[in-house]
Amino acid sequence: MYSITARHERHLLWVLALTQFTIIMDFMVMMPLGPQIMSAFQIAPGTGTIKL
Repeated sequence: MYSITARHERHLLWVLALTQFTIIMDFMVMMPLGPQIMSAFQIAPGTGTIKL
């Protein structure tokens, strides 16, 4: 069996926490800019969705 040491476990937790923080910050920054981005790139609200 592979045994993960405490040091490696802490490193992995830091990487996962940093990844989660980056994702949350991305949403916090990009969500309010949605309308401006859509108008700048001329994207319609229904573009990119699949209609069943």
